[in-house]
Amino acid sequence: MKTSALILAPDDKGLTPIFCMPAVRRLVLLLHRLGIDRIHLFGRTALLQPALADLLSPESFHPTEDPEEVEDRLPGLGFAEKDTVLVLMANAILDRRTLSRFIEAAPSSGSSVAPSQDGEAAGPLWTGRVSDLGTHLRAVLSGQTICAGPAPPPGDDPSPALPCLIDAGRESIKAAETGLLAS
Repeated sequence: MKTSALILAPDDKGLTPIFCMPAVRRLVLLLHRLGIDRIHLFGRTALLQPALADLLSPESFHPTEDPEEVEDRLPGLGFAEKDTVLVLMANAILDRRTLSRFIEAAPSSGSSVAPSQDGEAAGPLWTGRVSDLGTHLRAVLSGQTICAGPAPPPGDDPSPALPCLIDAGRESIKAAETGLLAS
């Protein structure tokens, strides 16, 4: 059983700099550091490709603005039925400890949603089995909230500001950077 990652980019918010680095680039580097090398991007990938061209192969980018196309493309990714898939937004900000605990909890809990800053299950990330993937990808690319299962238990002293989704606003960026410094 492998863990793979799908990053959803319905807009260009993943290019928002966090400590002078695009959020999506930071996210891909973090995934690589945790041993996840099978990473695919869906959505408006042409916007993000320049920031990730040296980290991901061209086959990792799946441009689509139509949520209905997403499920049709999944079989071509070569996932096995028992693989675990981590789904993140391109503008998700989280620390290594939170992400690794979330990944470790996923196989035992089925599917999980990480809570956002305000405690809602709007999550910057979801993890679960391949069989549930199409439904969740279509929902997120349609602008709906991801909701499934409980979030894994928090670790020791998690940052109250992470995980979070950022937008291009200065307050959002400052909150994410402060959360990373506190983690």
